[in-house]
Amino acid sequence: MVNYKLNYLDIRMDTMFKKSIKTQIEEAELEIDDCEEAKILLESDVKSEYLFDRHSLEIQKWIKEYDHRIEYLKHFLEGARNG
Repeated sequence: MVNYKLNYLDIRMDTMFKKSIKTQIEEAELEIDDCEEAKILLESDVKSEYLFDRHSLEIQKWIKEYDHRIEYLKHFLEGARNG
């Protein structure tokens, strides 16, 4: 329910103060960098073999989430730059 409220507020703020495409591109590029850094850290944790198998599997799910987010942001950037 908290996420719903945050999303609602984000939508309201976006309609009130629309960000420029340049700002959206810059934010997407920064988020990609953050996601890639998080992936590196998580992948090193999985490789360390100090984790229980179930924890390693959970981290691998997180890594996939970061992969999906990176892919989404790259598609956004492609469209924003070409459109």
